Amino acid sequence: MDKKERQLYLATVPSSAFESGNLKRYYGCLTCYPFISDKLNHPSFDVQDVINDYDYVHQSDLRNHPDYNAERTEALKLIQETFRLSAHILREHPDQLISQLLGRLSYPSLLENSYIQSFLEQAKAKIVPPALIPYLGSLQPPGTGLIRTFAGHSSGVVSVEITPDGTKIVSGCHDLTVKIWDMKTGKELHTLTGHSSLIQGVAITPDGTKIVSGGYDKKVKIWDVQTGQELLSLDELPGFVNGVAITPDGAMFVSCIDDIITVWDIETGQDLYTFSDDSCARIDGVTITPDGTKIVSYGTFDTIKVWDIRTGEIFLTLTGDSSRVRGIAITPDSEKIVSAGDDCIIKVWDIRTGKKLASHYVHLALVKRVAITSDGTKIVSASEDNTIKVCDITTGEILLTFTGHYCSVDAVAITPDDTKIVSGHDNTINIWDIMTKHNVYFQGKSHYTNKSIYGLKITPSGTKIVTFGGLIMQVWDIETGQELLTLTGHSGSNTWVDLHANKIYPGNNGYINSVEITPDGTKIISASNDATVKIWDITTGQELLTLAHPLRLQNGHHNYVKEVVIIPNETKIFSSSDDLLMSSSGDLKLRFWDITTGQELHVIDDSIKWDDPGEWGDIIEWEDPREYEEELVQRLNLINDFIKGKSVQELNDLCNDPREWYEPIERKKRPVQINLKDIGVKNRKMTPDEKKVVSINNYSDYPNSIKIWDNETAKILLTLTGHSSIVKEIAITPDGTKIISGSRDSSIKIWNLSTGKCLHTFIDDSPITAIAISPDGKKIIAGDEAGSLHFLELVV
Repeated sequence: MDKKERQLYLATVPSSAFESGNLKRYYGCLTCYPFISDKLNHPSFDVQDVINDYDYVHQSDLRNHPDYNAERTEALKLIQETFRLSAHILREHPDQLISQLLGRLSYPSLLENSYIQSFLEQAKAKIVPPALIPYLGSLQPPGTGLIRTFAGHSSGVVSVEITPDGTKIVSGCHDLTVKIWDMKTGKELHTLTGHSSLIQGVAITPDGTKIVSGGYDKKVKIWDVQTGQELLSLDELPGFVNGVAITPDGAMFVSCIDDIITVWDIETGQDLYTFSDDSCARIDGVTITPDGTKIVSYGTFDTIKVWDIRTGEIFLTLTGDSSRVRGIAITPDSEKIVSAGDDCIIKVWDIRTGKKLASHYVHLALVKRVAITSDGTKIVSASEDNTIKVCDITTGEILLTFTGHYCSVDAVAITPDDTKIVSGHDNTINIWDIMTKHNVYFQGKSHYTNKSIYGLKITPSGTKIVTFGGLIMQVWDIETGQELLTLTGHSGSNTWVDLHANKIYPGNNGYINSVEITPDGTKIISASNDATVKIWDITTGQELLTLAHPLRLQNGHHNYVKEVVIIPNETKIFSSSDDLLMSSSGDLKLRFWDITTGQELHVIDDSIKWDDPGEWGDIIEWEDPREYEEELVQRLNLINDFIKGKSVQELNDLCNDPREWYEPIERKKRPVQINLKDIGVKNRKMTPDEKKVVSINNYSDYPNSIKIWDNETAKILLTLTGHSSIVKEIAITPDGTKIISGSRDSSIKIWNLSTGKCLHTFIDDSPITAIAISPDGKKIIAGDEAGSLHFLELVV
């Protein structure tokens, strides 16, 4: 058929089949991968057109059709939901279709549906190598409550509002833009530009025709929703605009600047009333009661105040909140205030008496925003624990928990019909089904850690994965993705020891910094901010040894342990163990340990470098102490390479004077022209033949790029560009032909190491934080900021 006939065929086959009563043809068409792929890739169609084809499956009388098939119907619903979840990716990258389908549908419970199995097998048959293809489900699957993701902002979304008819979303973002979105399709309708600094709040008039926005550029702007045109701008206001709200009649809007509340005429921009509160250094936000008579504000010193909207009289000051208030909402009857704060508690207040009616403990971190359903019975809250929760306003019972954001959720709103939640975080907006009947923690996703994955390792046998993030390590089966062990034991504080005062000082933000696996694959070594190194049995999870415990003042590290490296003990100079352990710390020392007994064997005192950084030439040019950490760990890895094969006498000499380590290491293992500050701690990999060095280059001439160097001449051979955000991790395949990179742009890329060409891209739901390649080079395991592990096959 010709192009026009093909276009007509793709456009009409599903609808004509269904409307003519040919349900079998309708089923078959929408579970035929070639048909779906052709339509998605056709220039006349959008991914929403594909999604719309599946709408017939939701008709209530479908069960009465003689060809109705429950399993096939369920398959179509799952496929439609998958397309909706992937729409923001497929709209820009239709080549991601196979990986998106496999990543979202390859879960055991979903594969029980034979039509899903068949559909995915058709997709696999169309794979064109080289490619990174999920062999286990790891992307957000259908059935979790997430409906759709909107992508387009480039920074943190701080405010979301929904038009009264529920058809559009308005978002305010720190990228200095306000965007208007189509709720159903996810398409960006307008981008409103004009603010020159961070936007702090947006509001929509009750008739849905105007938007009010305010920000740190000391401006308030009014926009037309339909056209996106700026209608009015109030410039050169006396301070940062921290929040805006609109009266229920749409005639006025309210702004808060420093400790001042101003009521404005929305048509003329005239200042009608101005109120101030000398007791509050700054008002952070305002809202207006649904009856239009009062303004409720919150600000510094943990205060919530209720004002008369026309006189500015303060009716009420709510006390009893011991932490900063982050957000407030008013019940539809104007009788209650709900507040969110840094103490992780949601509080309910009587707006007339100021009495605290309830305190609900529903989150594990500070609560950023709250909203209330139209019947006043439920609270929807957004938190820094990366979740959205729905709870009963009276009892605090948690009714729903939505997971899927990879960082703090900073904005939340409810659709007028109370069926959906809109949330904002980082640079995306999510829509959730508040009426979901599914368990929102998807049980099939067994490799979902709920913690950002900081790093991961694969055992030498290629059968297990070890991940770490926060204070937790987990061991996984590489074939099934099942969690085998969870290891805990490191403390949650950054510990350092004052040797002079003989005291131990706990700090904050304890976490595991580094993990290694012994060459025989039997033990895990972990280094933590608690100043310890621990050795674990990889099969049982038993903690075998703790090295450098802070109570052992005569031995061990006295500050956080940054990195551990395992050294094959070929010379047996220090001990009879097959392997030694070397660790680096914020105490400026390198320590050698017997990996079997835990005995500390040698210490290299590196503090001399801190006293006189200029003595060591171009490799020590720090702008701040963090650069020293990078240099220390970099040399730790270089030392590991350098000492292999050294004689007993050579090693003894090197341990006597640490300065003798640097020059031969620098000469032998690092091109002298490669600046370590540019390469960083984990940002350098050497090819198996040691002829080339591959490094991450995030901040200099080609940001977010990868450089390939000649290891002998230090000449840059290639610069690989294509990532749109920071490159977090790189790995080289065992055959030395390909580079795998992971980035904060949520993508993993395969590169040809010889030509620098990008061969394939896999797009995740969240920023990539860690990557490892199996010893046989056939599997790529990646971790992301949301805590998901991705199990990818490298198809060549």
